[in-house]
Amino acid sequence: MVDAGISGQAAVGGFELAHGSKPRLLGISLFGQTASSGVASSFTDGEGVTTNNGTGFTATVAFGAGSVTMAAPSAGAIAGTWILGTGNNDDDLDIFAAHGDFAARDGAAYVAAGTGALPGTLNVTSINGGTVSFIISCPHEDTDDLVAGDGYFINLFAYARGGV
Repeated sequence: MVDAGISGQAAVGGFELAHGSKPRLLGISLFGQTASSGVASSFTDGEGVTTNNGTGFTATVAFGAGSVTMAAPSAGAIAGTWILGTGNNDDDLDIFAAHGDFAARDGAAYVAAGTGALPGTLNVTSINGGTVSFIISCPHEDTDDLVAGDGYFINLFAYARGGV
């Protein structure tokens, strides 16, 4: 069976982070190359089958499941979403906390070895049911803004109640 990104149970000091059903830590890790225009997407099902869409966009999923969408870079940043659950506008999953990390590679697809990677930031901007919205950027003082065709590496994690 493919690892669907369930990393563990969410508890701190013996106290659960959520009331009700047992919370879970879910995750997805993917890398590739940003889209050159429009919105790109990568969908990975629970069996590990990945489908990518978008002009010049590539994505390799190391682990996890869900749908990740990312717009082409604009003003040095990329807005994206990670959708978990059934995906049919049914909030069967209640995400109550999320975080992640990000690295970029200038002008080329990100490779698993991380060669030429630059550190970046991933900011979670909102959580709505089973959807996590985020922005990625490279806030360096030089000219390391994200542009079309740059490589990316994203890890996203969410603490959730409900079924997966």
